[in-house]
Amino acid sequence: MFNKWEDLSMELVRKRSAYGVYGGLALLLFGCLAISFANMDFSEAAMRSRVRIASRVALFYFILTFWAGPLWKVWKNDFSKYLFQNRRYLGISAAFAQTIFILLVSWTYSNIPRPLDEILTLREMVIGYSGMATYWILGLTSNDASVKFFGKKWAIIHMVGLYYLWYIYINSYAPGLHRNPEYIVPLAFLAGGFALRMYLQFQKIDKVAPLRRQVVLSSIVGVVCVWMSAVIYTGQSI
Repeated sequence: MFNKWEDLSMELVRKRSAYGVYGGLALLLFGCLAISFANMDFSEAAMRSRVRIASRVALFYFILTFWAGPLWKVWKNDFSKYLFQNRRYLGISAAFAQTIFILLVSWTYSNIPRPLDEILTLREMVIGYSGMATYWILGLTSNDASVKFFGKKWAIIHMVGLYYLWYIYINSYAPGLHRNPEYIVPLAFLAGGFALRMYLQFQKIDKVAPLRRQVVLSSIVGVVCVWMSAVIYTGQSI
């Protein structure tokens, strides 16, 4: 009897948290877009600015999701607890904002009297389509039913998807750092989140993993750091 009421109470808390996260997303995303659309300007430049709004809101929620787990492990307070407990809803919010981004991109390009391949490069299209597909996969499987269905594979799917989205964001923002110095802010959070995750991973395997796994992980981290440095230094995607 008590377990039943406890489960019901926990479910109500989860729903309240979800509504809070989604409500914040609605205020931020649709509030900014409503302000942008208020001037009734549907030119290419105005639409591109709205595309950037949706993209940056998605990035903001992705960064919160990316930091939620590792931050809670090293810095336990109310803020990190909130992020950790609501990381599922934060991730879904990022996927939703990215979906709005894709819809705005489609609307914008459908009204540009130029072929699509003159506007977007093949690399940008591949990154865009694969990133959106990854967001949808992660968003649609962020529920208890999917966790039960996939079992241990669920964690692998979400880990790979999360790092792939991280790769896309680095590959999207780092090349433009020379032209837009403000990109250093999201890049710092992306790189910092990766560094914290790797620090925790090294701490974990240092106690239980053989030397071979440590060498493999060190090599991967080294390659990633060299790649990031090259992308930022050359201003080109690699």
